[in-house]
Amino acid sequence: KYLKNLPKLSGASGEISITPLTFQAELQSGNIKSIPITKGYLQMTKDNFNIWNSELNFQGVGDNYTILEILNHDPLNIVDKFGIKPYQVSGISLSKVKLEFPVRTDLNLNMIDFSISSRLEKFSVRDIYNNLSLSDAEMVLQASKKNLENFGMGKLNNVNANILWK
Repeated sequence: KYLKNLPKLSGASGEISITPLTFQAELQSGNIKSIPITKGYLQMTKDNFNIWNSELNFQGVGDNYTILEILNHDPLNIVDKFGIKPYQVSGISLSKVKLEFPVRTDLNLNMIDFSISSRLEKFSVRDIYNNLSLSDAEMVLQASKKNLENFGMGKLNNVNANILWK
């Protein structure tokens, strides 16, 4: 319930280990919405100041719309921050997500460090800007709290293009 606004992990299997200073859960399989999660772990560590910090990593393969929808829930709202709406995109991706955050009840995006790396296939974005649309793209997306970069090849309004989007 800690990240209560994020979609829930279901059908999970894995292992958990606990010590007085650590909690570690290693995920072998599970689903978030319709996205199969093939690898993942959560590690929580108590520091010298008696504060718990967390690192969450997971990898999923699925449709871009659903993956972006997952990342756009409170407290992350990652997609809105970069001006993209999940309903604008289509295609498939293999995405690796890493989140680092303190264990706090008032958690918000400013407290979360994140990195995302995705291999996008058959990637499309409708109406990026002034009726400009991207289609049939094969791209790599890399995002963090302060940066978004997307590069590869695709079609802009049906014209082949090399693309670098920052």
